[in-house]
Amino acid sequence: MNRVVCKLKDVKEYELFISNYKYVIIKASANWCGPCQRIKEFFNSLVYNMSSEFVVGLVDIDDAPCIKRKMHINAVPFIANVINGEVMDVMTGSDENMIQDLFNKCENRL
Repeated sequence: MNRVVCKLKDVKEYELFISNYKYVIIKASANWCGPCQRIKEFFNSLVYNMSSEFVVGLVDIDDAPCIKRKMHINAVPFIANVINGEVMDVMTGSDENMIQDLFNKCENRL
């Protein structure tokens, strides 16, 4: 399966990414964040199993503070789905049920 996954480092990359793809998942995290590291495998398995219409943008908030500000990210892990350039659903935290719910919402928006 071809899955588009892109590490985003600045606002221009972010804006280009969400304008080039209709269905986008953005995940913001940090290397020092324990909960971010705990959900990494779970998140990756959900990405692998979801519709190939979705693409994934990864943001390290320490490498991309401008995206952190633009998206009003106050805590990590942070996951959002963006459809047609508009942020639709957002969640923070590492609760696997909440992450699964967000992915279900994404799939239901197709």
